[in-house]
Amino acid sequence: MAVRFVKIQHYRNEYLHVSQVEVLTFDGKNIALGKKATQSSVYSHSKNPIAERAVDGNTETDWNRGNLTHTNQEKSWLLIDLGQNYPFQSIHRINVYNRTDCCNERLEEAVLYLLDDHEKELFSNVLCGAMIPQAIYVNKIDNVKVRKVKIEHIRNEYLHVSQVEVLTFDGKNIALGKKATQSSVYSHSKNPIAERAVDGNTETDWNRGNLTHTNQEKSWLLIDLEQEYLFKDINKIITYNRSDGCNERLSGAILQIISSDNFVIWHSTFNSRPFAQVKVVNDKLFKLKLSSSVSNSALGDTSSPSQVDPFQAFQNAQYRQFQEFLQLQFQQFRELNGQNQGLDQNLQFQNPQFQLPSQYGNYSNQENIDPYFR
Repeated sequence: MAVRFVKIQHYRNEYLHVSQVEVLTFDGKNIALGKKATQSSVYSHSKNPIAERAVDGNTETDWNRGNLTHTNQEKSWLLIDLGQNYPFQSIHRINVYNRTDCCNERLEEAVLYLLDDHEKELFSNVLCGAMIPQAIYVNKIDNVKVRKVKIEHIRNEYLHVSQVEVLTFDGKNIALGKKATQSSVYSHSKNPIAERAVDGNTETDWNRGNLTHTNQEKSWLLIDLEQEYLFKDINKIITYNRSDGCNERLSGAILQIISSDNFVIWHSTFNSRPFAQVKVVNDKLFKLKLSSSVSNSALGDTSSPSQVDPFQAFQNAQYRQFQEFLQLQFQQFRELNGQNQGLDQNLQFQNPQFQLPSQYGNYSNQENIDPYFR
């Protein structure tokens, strides 16, 4: 496979503006620099926000400095012609620098594509509206080093959580007791500081005094893991939402893993479910790191990656994620009420295509499953 074009495409009517798009090979060369760029339209403004600004090498992200592209509000797109074909395997990552002075949420759900010389899709990834630049790894993400975990709202909203656990495959919570900061601290006698998210206490009732809480703003919570960890070693992140009320405030917030060089390299969006939300980062089954003792006939012959059905593996990963959610919910109901609230602790499903009650969202089809499994 050979890559010729890079495209960012909106499928809703939205402005598209970015500061820079870098396409990096494994030797660190930016093969997009100075190449031909076009966009769906040019927003009429004295700053002349033409497409060429995305490939001029200037990563200034403040609109007022005059370095961004900008389209009209439409099903907008930006297309970069790399000028020649590059082997797909030679491309390491793509850096996308979002606007930071305001309106960063406009990039949410835009799709990044790598296309061949006939503009056929070779690779795609959904972008988020984070202010921090995003690094989309095309090849070899496993050995990337990560340092931070962030929850960020792209709308004005309170942010409050009980706990954020970042678990490795051996079950260790590498966020426990680490440095945590947030955009602001809501003024209240319960003193809802950021450190409550990493103190090990998973109590989710605000009245018990264990939650973080910001003001109503483009709020964020940032956890510094205080050392580098390999991305491939992170199994899942469990976020304990508020349960006594206002749980809907977490909906739409973006969970991010941030690399040592301060790029978002993984993201997932929260819904409004109360209690714990489990986000699988790396799933050994999905990544085909199968133990010889595990038999999964639904995956076919796993001795050859070409014979594995990726969506079936994707479903299996989500199935396990859902079962973990049920177990956590059961435990919390039991702890809060001292009884089983109708949830079977040993609940098993015969089919991973399940249907949750409506308040938890619809997981019965591919479109509504949490994204970002490569």
